[in-house]
Amino acid sequence: MRPVRRSVGLVVLAAVAAALLAGCTADITRDKVQHTFGVTFRRLYIHQLHLLGKPLPPSLLRQVGHTRRLREVGFYTQAHCRRGARHSPQTGAGDDWTCIQYFQRHNGTIAEADYEVSVRTDGCLVATGPAQVVGPPQLTAADGRTVTNPLSQFYACFNT
Repeated sequence: MRPVRRSVGLVVLAAVAAALLAGCTADITRDKVQHTFGVTFRRLYIHQLHLLGKPLPPSLLRQVGHTRRLREVGFYTQAHCRRGARHSPQTGAGDDWTCIQYFQRHNGTIAEADYEVSVRTDGCLVATGPAQVVGPPQLTAADGRTVTNPLSQFYACFNT
């Protein structure tokens, strides 16, 4: 009788473990990855422009009284993220996510950057961008300092 109980116990334990592990990735969806990636890219892009001393795209600035204030409305950025091949499930953690980020450069033109994205089971991601579009890992800031390029590789998290 003991071997049967032990086997049943192991099966139940394995089922509980599988359910818990499945629960860790069930809340990782394309929409969450895409939103988190897009918002983070947008903020870091504005930071990069500031570091480089480049003007913000015209639609980013508006006159408010005698001061100019940053406004994100009208600043064009759009992220499209997907996991794996075209017909792969668009959920779960993994190193096979990609995000294409479209954004408005400081001169008004639209650029496209293809990022490789790794999403962990805890809802955090790391995105690595193409140097030919977003610049090298180290940049020379407007004041002459060598700084880390915020768009070269970045981290972000969302609630799972």
